[in-house]
Amino acid sequence: MSEAAICAGRSRTTWSDPGEGGDRQFSTRAAGGIAVCAGVDYREAGPLRNACMSSPPSHARALPPPRPARSDEAARLWALRTQAVRATCISHYDAATVAAWSASPLPESYARMIAAGGAVLIEEDGELLGYGIVDLDGAEVEAMFVDPARGGRGLGARLMAEIDAIARAHGLPALTVASSLNAVAFYQAMGFRTIGEDAYAHPCGVSLACVRMHKHL
Repeated sequence: MSEAAICAGRSRTTWSDPGEGGDRQFSTRAAGGIAVCAGVDYREAGPLRNACMSSPPSHARALPPPRPARSDEAARLWALRTQAVRATCISHYDAATVAAWSASPLPESYARMIAAGGAVLIEEDGELLGYGIVDLDGAEVEAMFVDPARGGRGLGARLMAEIDAIARAHGLPALTVASSLNAVAFYQAMGFRTIGEDAYAHPCGVSLACVRMHKHL
C-alpha cells in the first residue's frame, strides 16, 4: 500500500481514498500507505459510472487541463493531502487516528515518483485544485487528492483518467488501490472492483482500515 491517494469532499456523501496497482497478488509494503480522494462526489463520475446520479451545474467553470507535476512541487502536493485527510477522513476514522495520520511527514518516495512521470495536477489561477500520483514501479495508485472546498466539478474523475492514461503509456495492464473507507464508492465509479478488506500499519503508528481494489486498463 501507499500513503498517497486521498480524496476529501465537502460533505459526508463525498468519498475518497488510497491505492496500489498491478495485476498481481496483494502485499503490504513497509513504506506504503493508503490513498484518499478529497473533494470528489462519487455521483459526479459521469460516463465512468453506469448510474450517474448528478452532473456539475451548467454554470460551473470549465476545468483547466491537467499538467505533469514537478519534483520541486512535492511539498505543495503533500500540504493538500494533509488538508484532505483532516477534512474528510474524520467521517470514517476516529479523531486520534486522523490526527496521527495527517501529521505524518512528506515521504522521500514522492519526489521519486514525480520525477518518474507518475504525477499530474490541476491548478486554477495559481491555486492547486487536486493531484494524482501513480507508482509506475508498483502499478499502484499512490495518491488522489482534491481540495475539499472544490468538490463537485469532476476533478477526481479527470485526474483518474490522466493516471489511467499514464499507466497505459508505461505498459501497465492493471492498477490496484488500497482505498480508505470514505473513498470506496469513488474508486468503484472509476472502474475498480473490490478484492477484500485489509488493515494497513501506517508508519505514523496507527492501523488504518482500507479496502483493496483492482481494475484492468
